Amino acid sequence: VTAGVWNNGTGDKLRAYLKYCTHCYEAFGTNDWISSPGSTTAAAIAASRVIWDACAAVGTDVLRPKLIPRTTGNITTALNAEWASGGRARAFNVALETESGITLITRNALRAGATEGTDAFYQWGSATYTTDFTHPIPAGVLLDAEDLRAAIAANV
Repeated sequence: VTAGVWNNGTGDKLRAYLKYCTHCYEAFGTNDWISSPGSTTAAAIAASRVIWDACAAVGTDVLRPKLIPRTTGNITTALNAEWASGGRARAFNVALETESGITLITRNALRAGATEGTDAFYQWGSATYTTDFTHPIPAGVLLDAEDLRAAIAANV
C-alpha cells in the first residue's frame, strides 16, 4: 500500500478520524520502490503531502520516520537499485529533510548504522530482526518499538 490510498474513497474515511488525533505517525513510501518502481521521489512526497496537509487542516501534528532497511537474500544486499546508493528510496529519505509541516523522528535501532548516506543506514543490524529482509520479526519489532517510543516521546 502506498500513501496514494488517501486519494480515494478510503482516504475520506481516514480523514474523518483525524479530528480526534493530536499526532499522526505517517510512514508511507517503502512500497513505492519495490521490484518495478513506477514512482518518482516527487510523486511519493506528493502522495504523503496529501496526508500531511489533511492533518494540518485539523491541527494534527505529523511525525515521520525515514524508510527502514530493505534488503534481499541477506541483511546487507539492497532490495533493488532504488535502495542502493543513488536510488530513489534513498532520495526520498533525503527529500524528507526539506519538507515542511512534518517532524522527522529517529528510528535507527534496526539499522546497521545510524549515519544517513552510508550503506549501513539501509542495511539490517542483525538477521535476528528479520527473516524476509523487509519486515521486522518479533525481536525486531520489540527493538524498533523502544526506539520509536523514545522518538515519539521526545516530540509530543
